[in-house]
Amino acid sequence: MTDPYQNPTLITSDTISTSQTLMAEAQAQFYANRTGPWTSGPPDGDAFPPLSAITNNSTSIVSRVNKQTATQYLVNGSDPHVISGFSAQLKLLLSALRDESRAAYELLNTNYGSFSIANMRPLSRGSIKLQSSDPFQPPAIDPRYGSNPIDLEILSAAILFNRRILAQPSMQELQPIQLYPLPDADNATIMNIIKAGIRTEYHPSCSCPMMPLNMGGVVDPNLLVYGTQNLRVVDASIMPLIPASHLQAVMYGIAEKVNIQSQQRDLFD
Repeated sequence: MTDPYQNPTLITSDTISTSQTLMAEAQAQFYANRTGPWTSGPPDGDAFPPLSAITNNSTSIVSRVNKQTATQYLVNGSDPHVISGFSAQLKLLLSALRDESRAAYELLNTNYGSFSIANMRPLSRGSIKLQSSDPFQPPAIDPRYGSNPIDLEILSAAILFNRRILAQPSMQELQPIQLYPLPDADNATIMNIIKAGIRTEYHPSCSCPMMPLNMGGVVDPNLLVYGTQNLRVVDASIMPLIPASHLQAVMYGIAEKVNIQSQQRDLFD
């Protein structure tokens, strides 16, 4: 969702990046006292609202999630262990969507006029399959984005919530113009835009979850891959569910814990 700001007095990151004079001024200000435009990254605003804060339909959405079965939107023929694991995850996701203090989606507001949204509690599940015994051949990956219709409904609610944000007096001072989707876009148009543009936010995770083997887990609590020796996975793929935050700090914690465990093993070996 892009909203260029039309206020002629507003200086954005795009304005600075296309002006040698403004770029030099920003550089000088930063090196002089560590202030100014160079202290601001592209996403100036970042929020993690709960479902109840963005739509009056949250109770209905939660009720429909509660009525879903674990196999309803999974890949046909899913392994019973995977079904068991997702059944447990579904309960956790339901609790998170119901909780008014936990995020349902992320809103990123860049300083050049863009509101992007990310579903933090996706119910859809994709598939990853080996294509051959050749370890250098990439696996077949099907994200199946939006295969659970609740995910699409939450993204639609987030886009409508963005309209409410743009209508606030402080945002109106920037003179935003909503271009995509247009302000008068109906629900069907918004849904078509979501389906055509849905994609990863460059933070892939959860494909090798740390869960019991009989629940579809790939690694154990020591991050050892089940059925192997001396093979660990230490990255964002071991998270069973997406945390309602960016993954960097979480990964620091995982890596630090693994490092401590490694030092303890070295100490007693």
